[in-house]
Amino acid sequence: MNELNVDKSVEKSTRAFRLEQFQDYLIFERGLSKRTLSAYQHDLENCIEFLARQGITDPAHVTPPVLRTWIFSLHEAGLAPSSIRRAQSAVRTFFRFLLAEGWLSVDPTERLESPKIGDRLPEFLTKEETQRLLDAPSPEKPLYWRDRSILELLYASGVRVSELVGLLISGLDLDNSFITVFGKGGKERIVPIGAPALATLRRYLSELRPKLDRAEGRGRYT
Repeated sequence: MNELNVDKSVEKSTRAFRLEQFQDYLIFERGLSKRTLSAYQHDLENCIEFLARQGITDPAHVTPPVLRTWIFSLHEAGLAPSSIRRAQSAVRTFFRFLLAEGWLSVDPTERLESPKIGDRLPEFLTKEETQRLLDAPSPEKPLYWRDRSILELLYASGVRVSELVGLLISGLDLDNSFITVFGKGGKERIVPIGAPALATLRRYLSELRPKLDRAEGRGRYT
């Protein structure tokens, strides 16, 4: 994506992400200082420009993995953990605002962890390493679509392995690009997923899942 297209995408994102409404919220309802407002604006503009470079100009298309990649980019740029925490706080506040106003149905920052000051950020797979992992299942194997869909879901949603193991067929809402999982303490969470994961899920459910008629696994996604 060239710079001209990025600039146009950022301009489009600024409108779609309702930044003006969010700024009014921070001023009139939160009463934040000018210094904090300036910091929030800088952090959000940085995030939105990053998203635009990924082709994302609609807040409904933002997923946890994309935000984790953005956080990693801040780490790569040499920002201190305290600065990254502030940026995450701005983005988390922003998405909660969109959710509260009814402009979003799912908060992609719900499980976005903040690095502790002085701690190292966790290591991330590179794009090439991620692709090698996704391509690891062999198409010649009988369970290819199951294994591929598992990897795509883990990557696209950021859910825990334990949550994926407990995922039910009834928890798959492919028409609306969501899955419903149960975390610690049985807490229900709705998690958005992207197009690649949806495509592999559909192949798995239509071509392979009907053949896996096992009594102990009946009703479960895996």
